[in-house]
Amino acid sequence: MGEENIAVYALLTGIRLANRMTATAKWQYYPKQFWSFHRKTKKSRLATLREQHGDDCWYCGNPMRFGGIANTRKSATIEHLQPLSKGGTSAMENLALCHRSCNGHLKDFDRAHKEKMQAGMRARI
Repeated sequence: MGEENIAVYALLTGIRLANRMTATAKWQYYPKQFWSFHRKTKKSRLATLREQHGDDCWYCGNPMRFGGIANTRKSATIEHLQPLSKGGTSAMENLALCHRSCNGHLKDFDRAHKEKMQAGMRARI
């Protein structure tokens, strides 16, 4: 990245930088490296949850899709049983595998409400 590009970037983002960006600053302001790390972490968590809980959705109990197009209704996502917005953590005991569409239905309800919803959904099947 040229010096003029750094100056424009600093001006646009409101960040005052010295003549050179440090390695920390580059990592902080170039999110590609962060998303690459985040993607690897998510894949490893997905594999661990799949080994622990199997291939079925936590909410509806139907099988999930693990290959193919990523953002379809039946693709696998990670659901926080106790939402982060309500004091939950990303610990493995708080995570479950859900379809993308089921994850949307569960929203940010607390764990007890989600378990009631799950019981109701399983009773219908």
